[in-house]
Amino acid sequence: MPPTPPPGTPPSGPAPLDRPAPPTRRAPRSRRRALALLVTTALGLVGVVTLLVTWVSIGVRTVQAAQDAAPGTCLAAYEAGEADARVGFGVVPARSVCTWDVDGARERSVVAAAPTAVVVGGLVLLLGGAAGTAVAVLPPRQARAAAGGAAARRGDAP
Repeated sequence: MPPTPPPGTPPSGPAPLDRPAPPTRRAPRSRRRALALLVTTALGLVGVVTLLVTWVSIGVRTVQAAQDAAPGTCLAAYEAGEADARVGFGVVPARSVCTWDVDGARERSVVAAAPTAVVVGGLVLLLGGAAGTAVAVLPPRQARAAAGGAAARRGDAP
């Protein structure tokens, strides 16, 4: 019979099958990382909402302008279904443009537009928020390596 271990020492060998393995503890999450994740996600969402509102408002203003179009204009020709009248939408600059042929010459008229600074600002917020969220989600060791290897330059890297 094997000797009994002193009290307080863990049993050697595999754990009995009737008892589950003890849970492993995760490293606690940093409040700084959680705050960074919150801020960058919020910035990305602000960018998405800004772009969405801008582009939807351009579409709505284009539809409203087409309903109130005066006869003989590009939008009136588009509403009448003429083959040479087209309405196109641009991303940057955000605008809708009606194009049609008048006496063999191509004419373009801007129907609705949004300031380019608003669209570019929304894109910057969206992309910056997405990149910041990706960096904040990375494990700490990978985040340091992605930031230029500051730990390796200081000499405290493993």
